[in-house]
Amino acid sequence: MSWLTQCKQKLRTQGGMILGAVLVTVAVAVVAILPPLWIPATIVGAVGVGMVVTARVRAYAEQQKRKISTESVNSSTTSSASHAPVSLEVEQVLTQIQTFKARFAIAAIKPPEQGVPELLGLPPHAAVSDCLKACRELLRYWNADKNDGIKTLYARPMGDPDRAAVHRIITFVRALYTELKAARNQNLSLDHLKSWSMESLTQATTDTESDVDWEAEMQRYDEMEARIARVQVGYTELIEAYKVDIADSERLLGLSNAIEVPQHLIMAPSQDTHVVTWERSVASEHVARARQQRIDNQLAVVNQQHVITRQLRHKMKTLTVAIQAETAAIQEERAMFAKRANQAEARVKQAEIKINQAEIKINQAEIKINQAEIKTARFAKENAALRAQIAQLKAQQGQPSSATQDQPPTRSWTSFFFRTPPTEAPAEAKPAAESGLS
Repeated sequence: MSWLTQCKQKLRTQGGMILGAVLVTVAVAVVAILPPLWIPATIVGAVGVGMVVTARVRAYAEQQKRKISTESVNSSTTSSASHAPVSLEVEQVLTQIQTFKARFAIAAIKPPEQGVPELLGLPPHAAVSDCLKACRELLRYWNADKNDGIKTLYARPMGDPDRAAVHRIITFVRALYTELKAARNQNLSLDHLKSWSMESLTQATTDTESDVDWEAEMQRYDEMEARIARVQVGYTELIEAYKVDIADSERLLGLSNAIEVPQHLIMAPSQDTHVVTWERSVASEHVARARQQRIDNQLAVVNQQHVITRQLRHKMKTLTVAIQAETAAIQEERAMFAKRANQAEARVKQAEIKINQAEIKINQAEIKINQAEIKTARFAKENAALRAQIAQLKAQQGQPSSATQDQPPTRSWTSFFFRTPPTEAPAEAKPAAESGLS
């Protein structure tokens, strides 16, 4: 890079920062002096902040580009001096390292929708699926198991610049592939990539590999496996609970079509907290790769458990709706039966009332009958007494005694008032006696 080009870039960077600061100052002054103009002042301030940020990013990118070029020269010199002679595979890997660094330095200053495709050798604004395919091919190349040159570089001692460069590239590409896969599955754009932030890009260009990094990586894998094991236990308990509830619901509804759950999804795998110790760098990489593969398999099992749980939850909701419908029908039938029972009870009560009224009338009739019987007995007794008197009178009339014939008729005290002849008294008594006989 010539001196004139460096001056132009420096002037452009400083000019952008100064102009952005001036715009921000003007916006603040306008808001303070003329508050009604806060909307255009805000726009001007935002433009100023954007210019300052762009200038800072451009300056940082130029600084990193100069640093990477210096490191590439030093690393190539050190590598050629300390590891001569090198094999053809190692030379190819070193060439790919320089190519990746140069492409990365250009792509890092661009936004994700342009920088990621350019880093992967694709046209700008490429689709996420195309970026994922290109990143998968790149990840296949940066694989120690399939590339003898990378395996040879990993066999070098800690602190070797080429070994550290390979480690940084593999770590970054693996993280980028994971995020691209997640973005593809969640239908997200390239703007949501966390690995393309300023902090991640800085870490990708400045981190160095050490034994402490491997220990932290193994510890992180342990924590991930512990969390995955807890999630699997939770899914297992949830699946068992759903199976019991579904079995009860199906037995209640008289159904028998249950969802078959694979046994390896029900039994949570035992967590192996013991990690194989590593002695060399290649062994560390193999252990990390094996742990990563194991975690991927566990995540696949968790995803299957999640799918089974969603199916069971959907079936449980369906059975719940069916049970609610059956319960509503039963409650309706119970209400209808209760209504009929209430009507029957009302009819029974009415019949009981009528029966009670009839019993009262019967009792009243019995009382009247008893009274009539008493009166009849009394009348019969009186009639018998009257008959006896009549018979006595008849006897007295048929055979009169001498005493009665010789005695003069007695006169009552009323005779002094009415002057009744004594001969007419027996004639009047006879009709009265006859009327009593009748």
